[in-house]
Amino acid sequence: MASTFQWAYERIYEVLIDGAGNARGLALGDRFNRGHPPGFSAQLRSVRAKERPTVFVVLVDSTPESGVSQEFAEQQLWRVIINIYRDHWLSFEGNPTTVEEQLVEAADARWKTRGALCFTGNLKETAEGRNTGIAGEALRADSSTSKLVRVDNLGNEGRLLQYLDQYIAEFEFSFESALLLEDGFNLLLEDGGRLLLE
Repeated sequence: MASTFQWAYERIYEVLIDGAGNARGLALGDRFNRGHPPGFSAQLRSVRAKERPTVFVVLVDSTPESGVSQEFAEQQLWRVIINIYRDHWLSFEGNPTTVEEQLVEAADARWKTRGALCFTGNLKETAEGRNTGIAGEALRADSSTSKLVRVDNLGNEGRLLQYLDQYIAEFEFSFESALLLEDGFNLLLEDGGRLLLE
């Protein structure tokens, strides 16, 4: 259970950028840099993508479990859709051998990232031990799709490819966790801001 989606975001980035995970973790050469939102200019996005492919994670849809009992429950289950945008740099097409190698790397990134994000336990908690709230402790493997959604031509410099990987997951939200955090914060404000240890 979690009272915020923040830790789910953080853990997904830890898996993709740091290679975190109990199994199928990304090797150093397969990891990403944190990218810019997909609406940013290709020129700006390409600066980081030239170093290594980049990723940007967005929660794009959430649907609560139906029913009155769900609405009044302190703990709720939500179906969420997560978009992961991958930017891959493609060299000037005058060098076909290099371009082919880069296209293979972009394709292989799809299989490897899916393997890491969908392996049970890899998304249980952040490196600091915060529960992500993702049910099953992984994204759903059977739901994932991937497609090339954008190609930006930067002339003789090359091209920037953007892939959209989409996943479905169940997110366990807890109002109780949120209240506990709020109570803990209020405790810090008591007695002139001094923490009560008694």
